[in-house]
Amino acid sequence: MAILEELIVSLSYPEDPRISPDGTAVAYVATPYGRVEHAEGDIWLAQIASGEARRFTSGAGRDEQPRWSPDSEWLAFLSERGEPGRRALYRIPRDGGEAELLVERKRSIERFAWSPDGRSIAFLAPDEPDDEDERRERERDDAEVYGERWPLNRLHLFDLANATTRTLPSGELHVSELTWSPDGSRIAYIARPTPELEAGIHSRLFVIPVADGAAPQEIAIDGGWTPRDLTWSADSRLLLFIGGHDPQPQGSFTIYAVPADGSHSARKIGPDATAEYCVAGLRAVPGSTRLVATIAEGLSTHLEWLDPVSGAPEWLYAYPEGDLRGADIVIRDGEPTLAVVRTSGSEPPEIHVGRPDNLRQISDHHAPLREFAFGTQESFHWQAPDGLALDGILIRPPQPSEGPLPTVVLVHGGPYGRSSNEWNLQPLRWGLWLAHHGYAVLLPNYRGGVGHGHWFATQARGNVGVGDFGDVL
Repeated sequence: MAILEELIVSLSYPEDPRISPDGTAVAYVATPYGRVEHAEGDIWLAQIASGEARRFTSGAGRDEQPRWSPDSEWLAFLSERGEPGRRALYRIPRDGGEAELLVERKRSIERFAWSPDGRSIAFLAPDEPDDEDERRERERDDAEVYGERWPLNRLHLFDLANATTRTLPSGELHVSELTWSPDGSRIAYIARPTPELEAGIHSRLFVIPVADGAAPQEIAIDGGWTPRDLTWSADSRLLLFIGGHDPQPQGSFTIYAVPADGSHSARKIGPDATAEYCVAGLRAVPGSTRLVATIAEGLSTHLEWLDPVSGAPEWLYAYPEGDLRGADIVIRDGEPTLAVVRTSGSEPPEIHVGRPDNLRQISDHHAPLREFAFGTQESFHWQAPDGLALDGILIRPPQPSEGPLPTVVLVHGGPYGRSSNEWNLQPLRWGLWLAHHGYAVLLPNYRGGVGHGHWFATQARGNVGVGDFGDVL
């Protein structure tokens, strides 16, 4: 039998599934559990009809963010193959071949998006280093003065026809997200004062016409909501995003809509603050006027259709036996095709594709683990000292025992985090490995976490290390 620990770190888990706009193929990233000095990962491609998945890119460094061209003929991605730690933009034909380098800079490209007509790619990257930056790098002068020389992400536009790049005006702000309007005339983006994560609470929303020389227009969102997952309605009239229920940190998230012309400020269309679940994701769906929201509720995750005007939800997909770790969906000929990373306590994460009522597994990155017994995983419920209802995951070892079991408690981070009914055999969630070695393992979800709504999440405000500590004990 193989040595389990060496086997685990040799395997990869799938993430970030992306279905081609024509609904015939799905690309995803296979990321190794074990990491060497620099990040690794390859892009895999599966034909949905045959269900056969194959490695599509390979080599040194990490390939990530596979994104299809609108005509489904190209797959663009970011890669560190040129230099570890520095991502450049590439594309490769869907039939395979050599990847073509599109944009390489001295600093990493962070994100990108195809234009709806497939002629341009917008991307985020900091300014190139100046002479002083290069001197500091060369002389290893790495002392930092807070607030000086911030590497602010700028919004750039690459023209595929003539291989030129121009920078769109975004001010002295750090751009964190971008999205094209469906009509291709504008780009909406989120920007914050500095690259620091804490500055996200001061994020602002802008829309900029793609035409040369046009200035961005700020769209009022009243600030303090840490917006993310920015997208457009299909008619290019509304911008939608996820944001906090109120301007303070340590709370839950909901969905907002705002006119793209800035005619009035954002309004909440997602679940209100009394809902006992949380919004975890939002994305547009090619071929549909509705969006898809990812909902964290209790110990699992499900998908809902969302009307962008009324906010009316409709159930789309759930995996009652486990959890979801990523999803994508397209509509072709009026029919939905869904790709999810599905997982449970007895099922490692793998890609499942098809109609929502008939998914089938197309990846098998964890096959070598089938010869091992990892234990049984179940939901666990209890009450805090003050009576608050709590939940978590309990994993029992595979070997039967007559007496008390040695027990390990693994506490998730956050506090806005969660342990769910997923495959708990990876960094930071290694309960199944402990169970394999004879331990019972409890993964508790304490107040301040994900999955029980806004009130539950706010119970960490001014209370970290107090209420949550009693919950775990």
